[in-house]
Amino acid sequence: MNFLKKLFAKGEEPLSVYDDPVLGRTEWSADDEAWIGAYQQVRFALAYDREARPTPRLLSYARDVLGDPAWLSSTLEEEKALAAKSSPDLRSEIAGLKLGLVHFAISKGREYIIASVEGGNDPRCWRIEYHGRKCDGLGFDT
Repeated sequence: MNFLKKLFAKGEEPLSVYDDPVLGRTEWSADDEAWIGAYQQVRFALAYDREARPTPRLLSYARDVLGDPAWLSSTLEEEKALAAKSSPDLRSEIAGLKLGLVHFAISKGREYIIASVEGGNDPRCWRIEYHGRKCDGLGFDT
């Protein structure tokens, strides 16, 4: 019963602005249920986890990943190359894809990222996903 009570309990009110000493200023977005900011020209979101500010573990994960922009861009380029091989008819669209909002979260004890990928053609909505530092792949929804 305590599990259900905790599951449906209202969390703390999120701060409208959270200033991190490394990542800088983030602003609460009710639509995204996350704090949104930019670091080294990468837009990012820090998921709400019922606390007034992003959790220390989530902040650590985001700092680690965002502090290594070459890793983010190289994994995207690797996945674009794989996608172009498997879908040659989308090759030119895939070539123009670039990283959008990088959304950091923790679920079931695991850190993950779902990042939007911009530059695709309608009706495709591209994204790249990660668990920790492992890329799960590039894909799209229609």
